[in-house]
Amino acid sequence: MVEKFPIKLFVIPLLVSAKLRAQNSDCQGIGKNCQKDGSCKSCTSNPDCGVTDGGEVTDQPACDTASGQCTACRSNNDCPSSTPNCGDDGGCYHCNAPGNRCGSMDGPQGGPNDGQPHCDALTGLCVNYCTADDQCPDECAPRCHLNRGCCVQCLESDDCPLANWRADQAAYTTCSVNSFTCVKGCSVDDDCSTDDKPACSATSGDCVECLYDYHCSDGVTTVCASSQTCVECVTDAHCDEGESCVELQCTTRTSATSTVTAGVLSLISAFVLLF
Repeated sequence: MVEKFPIKLFVIPLLVSAKLRAQNSDCQGIGKNCQKDGSCKSCTSNPDCGVTDGGEVTDQPACDTASGQCTACRSNNDCPSSTPNCGDDGGCYHCNAPGNRCGSMDGPQGGPNDGQPHCDALTGLCVNYCTADDQCPDECAPRCHLNRGCCVQCLESDDCPLANWRADQAAYTTCSVNSFTCVKGCSVDDDCSTDDKPACSATSGDCVECLYDYHCSDGVTTVCASSQTCVECVTDAHCDEGESCVELQCTTRTSATSTVTAGVLSLISAFVLLF
């Protein structure tokens, strides 16, 4: 009969060894942090922690380099890009999974990112700026511009005019793509359908003759003046050789030499008549 006692002696030390490495305090002298696989390792940066961290508290994402042990996150900077938000329990999360982990669940308490109320699904972070229209309580700025994180008057022309606008403000029916405010006439050139005013002024929201020279194409008035109207010229350089720009029109230039010559000839004629 084979004696089984030596086998028992072999198994028992393995169980004792595994038990001894169940927490960080079991790892003194052979690496400071207890890993999930039962090994001991001293962390040197955050990637050494997270999903590989074991011990009594698992998955701690941040490395305390002074002790070589993994610990709870202290700010968003301790979290990886896949789960970038530090929660109130010291764990790292994408803010909208599961549920919305912002507001009272954001943390850690007293930290730089504590208690931010809104989940930015694009970044996974809890933030103070708006991420949805229902976070814009101002009736005069009821829409959330997601890329700006700001509450604005409108995002499209269907938002204009606002529900509480009346009298002359009711005529502001176009959403300006530059300011995201409701304007009276236009927001882009395509809103201006008339041939004589094909350009949209972003400052006034009105259709005007021009903003740039290429809006002026009738063959005569080819320059856009500061008045946003098409003219023949603003400087002499816009005119042909021998012409000057006078009151925004090109006129034939009278040379100084011709004037002097004419004066001299007149004096000579007058002198001849005296004799």
